[in-house]
Amino acid sequence: MFQRIIIFLSFFASIDAFAQNKLSVSTKNLLRDISYDAQTSVHLDNHVVASYGIQQNNGEYYAAALVWFDKALFDKQTFIQKGIIISTIVGDIATFRIPLSQLSFVINHPAIKYIEAGETVEPDLNRSLATTKANKVHDGLGGLSRAYTGKGVVIAVIDWGFDYTHPVFYDTSLTQLRIVKAWDQNKLSGPPPAGYTFGTEYKGMQELLAAKEDTLYVFGPGSHGTHVAGIAGGSGAGLQYKGIAPESELIFISLLRETPSLIDAFNYVADYAASVEKPFVINMSFGNHLGPHDGTLLEQKAMDMMAGKGKVFVGSAGNNGDIAFHVKGTFADSTDTLKTVVNFGSVPDMFGQVLSMWSSPNTNFSVKLMAVAANNETVFETPYYHSYNEPNVVDTFTFSSADSMIVRVTAVAKSPLNDRANIRLEVRRLSALRLVLCITSNTGGEVHAWNNIRLNNRVTNWGSTFTSNYPGAVAGDVSYGLGDPAGNGLSVITVASHTQDIYNAQDSIISFATLSTFSSKGPTIDGRVKPDISGPGQNVVSSVNSFDPANATATIKVNFNGKDYPFAAYSGTSMSGPAVAGVVALMLEVNKFLTADEIKNILKQTARLDIRTGNIPPEGSVSWGWGKVDALAAVLAAESYTSVKELRINPQDVVVYPNPAHSIVTVTGMVADEMKLYHIDGQMIQHTSQQQTLDIAGLPVGIYLVKIISSNEVVIKKLLIE
Repeated sequence: MFQRIIIFLSFFASIDAFAQNKLSVSTKNLLRDISYDAQTSVHLDNHVVASYGIQQNNGEYYAAALVWFDKALFDKQTFIQKGIIISTIVGDIATFRIPLSQLSFVINHPAIKYIEAGETVEPDLNRSLATTKANKVHDGLGGLSRAYTGKGVVIAVIDWGFDYTHPVFYDTSLTQLRIVKAWDQNKLSGPPPAGYTFGTEYKGMQELLAAKEDTLYVFGPGSHGTHVAGIAGGSGAGLQYKGIAPESELIFISLLRETPSLIDAFNYVADYAASVEKPFVINMSFGNHLGPHDGTLLEQKAMDMMAGKGKVFVGSAGNNGDIAFHVKGTFADSTDTLKTVVNFGSVPDMFGQVLSMWSSPNTNFSVKLMAVAANNETVFETPYYHSYNEPNVVDTFTFSSADSMIVRVTAVAKSPLNDRANIRLEVRRLSALRLVLCITSNTGGEVHAWNNIRLNNRVTNWGSTFTSNYPGAVAGDVSYGLGDPAGNGLSVITVASHTQDIYNAQDSIISFATLSTFSSKGPTIDGRVKPDISGPGQNVVSSVNSFDPANATATIKVNFNGKDYPFAAYSGTSMSGPAVAGVVALMLEVNKFLTADEIKNILKQTARLDIRTGNIPPEGSVSWGWGKVDALAAVLAAESYTSVKELRINPQDVVVYPNPAHSIVTVTGMVADEMKLYHIDGQMIQHTSQQQTLDIAGLPVGIYLVKIISSNEVVIKKLLIE
């Protein structure tokens, strides 16, 4: 027996069938969760308002959305006249804040190709200088022309839990705050930044110190943003816990949690950086697993259009590397069925599980759930939900007086972004019965599924396992585990996490860092190798929020202006991401015209390999990317770019051979006026002139850098000595 509850929106009747194809699953969820009692009166539950980031202005509710529009048909004034607020336009993508009474107008308008509303992102949280070798860069060692500390570069941290007063955000003299501005998107009192209608902006030292911290919002008191920012650009406040780019300018943005506000945040940073003619790097230590994991989300497309010279995006890979929360089914015909057991998490304020599923392009699929007893007997099963029918329902199933289940089902038959079908199940189980997910397809192809805990506030960033403890069921795996938007974006530098190297008194490594077990793994479902690079993200000590009661007993503190400010060790790719963002800031100080692609390629080409990474192939690794970030090697390579006006030699054509080697190596593809050989720790080992060879016999095993100089051209190459 079961009772089906179908939530019907009265205005759905005014949305034509073609327009329904424009809606993402998250948009359909938003529409389903809004109830209307009359066309002129809107009543919204407070939980719905908070969950979807809906805002009020002059008594009207506004829903935030990312829209993809047809440039030939789009007239901005037509939408503004309907009361729609347009904050940011990037190419053919815009951020809309739509009065609920005008939702059907926007959805039906022929200029609108796709609408993504109601999607959220959450924090990725689960001895950095030495491990990254940024300390060598700060000191100008290892053949650098001078020291670099990130001066003249803007680091923007989009996050939550900022302490604007922490001394690590001052300059090294502790007299001038380096936070140039902050935008608390969650604080309603205002004033908002110019050109925006929400949040509160703080500009200058006086306003920031008076504000003290950002708004608590749905995550409550926190320190995530303070910790992340301290890694990327903290000054250390006199302690050893200095960030990677300690003299950078800082912008803090407390995200409203919905993706349209994320694009507005990007635009806010870009506008400021352009106004002061400085390059910027944006760090994103957050994500979720509801998207297609193929880089086609609108926020990812916007980043692709915005990234360029002096405009770089860095993000964390995610923290599900040790959780088998993904399954993939390959279907030859409709007789194939994938079965897997859905395991539920156990955390406070939990609704249940969210199962997000995406198919191959131009295919469809169907899913059902079975509740099974200990003896594998099926107690109950739902009907099949078919992607081609695009269900948008809430079903309540009652097994007995004590057992029941709620299933919220939303589907898209064919997303305009990537031609993939998408079904999302949000499942609340009030039963001890096991739950088996069954997937079939009558069109063949593949279906990927991810299993995540879903809290009542719609946080969906923690994976739960799929297991095989049912006849014919398959277990989950850790592949395709990178979060969106940063983990799968084409233009984003995606960062995995490793532990810290351990050094002896002579500053030599005695234990190499290992990959963090929690670090999420690729690839993307469209076949790209991700992550791009790995950074230190385990037990990283950095600044934390002095206004967060959880830090009252912190053992590491610094006293500033009569107040103790805490530090603490956190772990997660949330920590490795800002370490790499700081390295990017050092590179941009060298050359503010380096493009995002050039920086990504330099990081890959100069990444450190050792006994822990193994010999990563040229196409990269789905765990490590191309290796461990090496700030010294990357900044050396960035200096090479500055010395070249027009490159006549492609660095990829220059070869150090053999590699690995143990005696004589020869350089081909470039005539060398001089060559310098550096150990990976920055010490220069050899300097030769007018030669094409280096004698490395007797040198210790390890990673070295060869700097090849010819007139006005410089190329950096890695060399492994065995």
